[in-house]
Amino acid sequence: GGNYLLGTARVHAHYMKAQHDKSAGGASRQSDAVWAFGVTYPLTPALTLRAAYYRDGGSDVGGASGRDGTRSTALLMGDYALSKRTSLNMGVFRNGLSGAFTTDPTSLSVLGLINPTTKAISGSSSTGVAVGMTHRF
Repeated sequence: GGNYLLGTARVHAHYMKAQHDKSAGGASRQSDAVWAFGVTYPLTPALTLRAAYYRDGGSDVGGASGRDGTRSTALLMGDYALSKRTSLNMGVFRNGLSGAFTTDPTSLSVLGLINPTTKAISGSSSTGVAVGMTHRF
């Protein structure tokens, strides 16, 4: 991965390839190719906007051969500096699943798309908002 300052905007991109054993008998290893790109732009000295997109292309999802899918996340964030050490931040994000990830219990649970009691699946995408305060010591 890397980043580059383009005028006052900073653009960034990265790529990662990972394999891990999620099979129940070692039959197959899940492989994930994750890439991302984004931009950070200071609107004023106190207000910074960030936008990014992340995509995970999974093969052999859950350790099952031939089960492929995609997870994606898009986000827009703002950070307002109250002082050198304290800032307020807010973000909106959209997550989506397709292919084999729409039935993957881990992906569904992380996105809040599966009821832990009934195991009912409530969709393949979610949208959320995050609000917070950061103080650096």
